[in-house]
Parts: sequence; C-alpha cells; structure tokens
Amino acid sequence: MQTKYPFITSTNDLQETMLMLGVIVTKKCSLNLQLKDKLTNSYLKLSNYITPLYMAYSYEEAHGPQYTVLASVLRETSFFLNSTVSTVRHELLIRGHSVPAGQVVLTEKQLNRYTRGYLQELVNQNWLNLTITDDVVRIYRNYVIYSTFHDVITEVYTCVFGV
Repeated sequence: MQTKYPFITSTNDLQETMLMLGVIVTKKCSLNLQLKDKLTNSYLKLSNYITPLYMAYSYEEAHGPQYTVLASVLRETSFFLNSTVSTVRHELLIRGHSVPAGQVVLTEKQLNRYTRGYLQELVNQNWLNLTITDDVVRIYRNYVIYSTFHDVITEVYTCVFGV
C-alpha cells in the first residue's frame, strides 16, 4: 500500500490511531499473567478488529476486479479472526471464566471522521500535501487497520504462547 499511495509513507505515526482501535486500551501481556488473564486480554484485543476488518474488506470488495486478491485475503482473514475470537471465548467459558465486556466498537462513520481529522491535522501542520477525499480517508483508515491488526496478532501470539 505504501508504494501505491504516496501519502502513506510510514507506520511511525499510527500510535494515536492504535488507541482508537483498542490496541492500547487493554493491558499489556507479561509472563507472570495467569492463563485466564492472557485469554481475556487476547479476546478483547482480537474482538476489537472484527468490525474494522470487515469494513476494510467491504471497501476493497466494492472496488471491482483489480482488488479481488486483496478482498479475498481480507475475507479469509476476517473468517479466521471470527473463528479465533470464538475459540478464545469458548476456552474462557469451558474454564469457568466470564467472557469480558468492554470491546471498543467503532462505526465506519466514527473511524472515517477520526481518520479525516487526523489527515487534516497532518495537512494543517504541513507534514502532508494532500487533497482529502472520501476515498483517501477510507484508504488510510484501512491502512491503519491492517498495520495495527498485524501488531495485535503478534502481541496476542506472544502473550498466549509465551514466545
């Protein structure tokens, strides 16, 4: 995506956006956490991405045949994410633990509004020279979703398996 869209140059400025998707909202995993806490933390982090990942898939799917491969990968990723969240939920329940509430559920409108504001601030600070259109907002929003989701998968894997 960085080579296709020149306004996406780095993942260094995604820290604020990660908070919006719930990456930082839950506590960090450490080796001294009990399995229940690791599963709870993983459930919250992963479940926060169900809606945003589907949004990204829907956007790419609507763009026609040239985006078929990306849309297909996102659809499969969404399927595996839903399966993983269900499995973690099941593991919590069979071990007698409650399923945590408190997922960060953001609508497409909220994510787009936040993304537009973020991009506008970059333009206002002369860090970016860009005309902000609805497509630019959605492309950047999806880029943030992909980038932060990758970080969450890595963190959850390390948390649960202690690697």
